[in-house]
Amino acid sequence: DFLTNPIKVLFSIRQGDPLSMILYIIYIEPLLLMINKLTKGLFVSTLVQKDEDYCDDLNFLSEFESDLLIIERTFVRFEAVSGALLSRSSKSKVMGLGSWKQKLNWPLPWLQVKEELKIFGFQITPKYRQTIDRCWTTCFAGFHGVLMSWSSRQLDTLVQRVEVLRVFATSMLWYKASALPLPVKFAKKFESAMFRFLWTGKLEKLKLDEIKNPSLSGGLNLPCIITKADSLFLSQTCKLLAKPGNKQYNHVKYWLGLYVKEYFPDMAVGPHAEIISPYFSNMKDLLVAGIVLGDVNAKNLRKTTAKSLYTSFSSTFPPPKVVYKYEVDWDMVWMRLQSPMLESKQREVMFMIVHNIVPNRDRLCNKFHMVPDQNCT
Repeated sequence: DFLTNPIKVLFSIRQGDPLSMILYIIYIEPLLLMINKLTKGLFVSTLVQKDEDYCDDLNFLSEFESDLLIIERTFVRFEAVSGALLSRSSKSKVMGLGSWKQKLNWPLPWLQVKEELKIFGFQITPKYRQTIDRCWTTCFAGFHGVLMSWSSRQLDTLVQRVEVLRVFATSMLWYKASALPLPVKFAKKFESAMFRFLWTGKLEKLKLDEIKNPSLSGGLNLPCIITKADSLFLSQTCKLLAKPGNKQYNHVKYWLGLYVKEYFPDMAVGPHAEIISPYFSNMKDLLVAGIVLGDVNAKNLRKTTAKSLYTSFSSTFPPPKVVYKYEVDWDMVWMRLQSPMLESKQREVMFMIVHNIVPNRDRLCNKFHMVPDQNCT
């Protein structure tokens, strides 16, 4: 509510300095406000979409070519005042959507025409399905590269390999999964690569579904790709719905209001889309699933977390097969497997014995024919 004392700029602020991002946001905000004031943007019913910005990554949508000329004039004015220069080169890109999909001629000749843009880490194309494929294909390439870099290292136990998958590999997925649906075909592709990495050099294997269980339920806490992705996407949806009136909420209300008005009556007010798009159709399905499970309702949107949703969704993981073979106190068995008295390799052997996949002599002989039969002369 007041002006600070003047700050004398005696030296430059380096990139990465804690102050640099705050100062840049203050510096760039007048430009963004002026662009927003002068341009028309893109209309979706009564909603207007213009810019989406994060620090120096500025993105603008419009259905009027004249907006490009207005932005250019505004930049020229800003350059004269601030001394900054817009990079009118490969960094300034444009892509046409809808009827402009193949458009090559734009009012500003220095704009680089692209068939794909990378925005906030997402590969965006004119077609939704193509965008989904490009984003997750790129993500899988990085995911596979991480697994390849760790494959040459000595990892003696399954626990070590699961930890690599949790910390270094699957962590690459979660940012995109929070904003973009993960198709089942890609989830299977990720899990297939995880399976090969996890069981490298092992003769007998357990299904991934068995080791997705918590350690006190006979598993190894391996993340379930599709369940974690759905949980993140749904928790992000809940965050949007928890802020009525903002731009993101209005978009969700326009597309989903008619479909979820039974659970969220306020979303039935105002105009709505007659045909739901694939993106919001996926959002609706997950939202309804969360409501049916009892994890999501209009009163607890702010408290809904990806962790709580994952716990609820993962309750459907099947228990290990060995549970059905022997009538013992399995809770006690799983607890003892986590005993701090066991070293990592001891715990590994115990885990394989309990799950009946340890490569003992009898199994090596009769099942894999890798050692001579003790009865054979």
